[in-house]
Amino acid sequence: AYPVRQIVTEDDRVNAEMDPEDQVLVSEAIVRDGMTVAGWYHSHPRFPTQPSVTDIRNQHNYQVHFGETAKEEEEEELGEDQMVDHFPAQPFIGAIVGPYDVDLPQDGASDFRWFHVDDRARQPAEAASVGDLTPMQLQVNVSNAGTLLMKSLTATMRALIRRFSTHTARLQEDESWKATVPWIQKLEMSLRSHLPDDWPDLQANAFIKALTSFLKSTWYQREDNEQKSKDEVEEGNDEGEKGE
Repeated sequence: AYPVRQIVTEDDRVNAEMDPEDQVLVSEAIVRDGMTVAGWYHSHPRFPTQPSVTDIRNQHNYQVHFGETAKEEEEEELGEDQMVDHFPAQPFIGAIVGPYDVDLPQDGASDFRWFHVDDRARQPAEAASVGDLTPMQLQVNVSNAGTLLMKSLTATMRALIRRFSTHTARLQEDESWKATVPWIQKLEMSLRSHLPDDWPDLQANAFIKALTSFLKSTWYQREDNEQKSKDEVEEGNDEGEKGE
């Protein structure tokens, strides 16, 4: 998966909207890497992964857009005198990740819901009513990433940690997933459930420790340093006032 930047809004804790410019850049990067855009994902951090009305609408818009794009490409391949009168079957899917829903199992694995929207009328995106769109859950087989892929994912995860290090909605250090489980422990449990099956415990432990240590130092150590600097400045001002 290729992460896309989001637009900063007043309700970042509830809604997330992809930056259109970054979306184009990421789509181009996927094509350059020899792949095709096949879907999109987002998270419901603290609530179930059931698609919302907005999710259903967005999924339908994407299905129509990428279906029309594939149709145009097929017509171009067939020639100008050949017209395609159908929407080519598209594997364009939506995925919703639920990492911190308190109803998740105790093993800490995050919930993944894969879905598409059934629109039998094949309506244009602007004409479709949400009431006519039915979200359909997909059954998928997931293969754990190999070691080489995990190396590239590590770089991506570090970049995302840096990107969200100043986000106002990020989890605070003392927050918990469940009453007795700190969120950082939940993260470690979830990471472990997605590591390659052939990794020995020693390698898995080292990977998780390196990533969570980087997250803690990036998200919270700077806050500690900033608070320390602030305290030192205030202390200096107090001494200055005393000297006067």
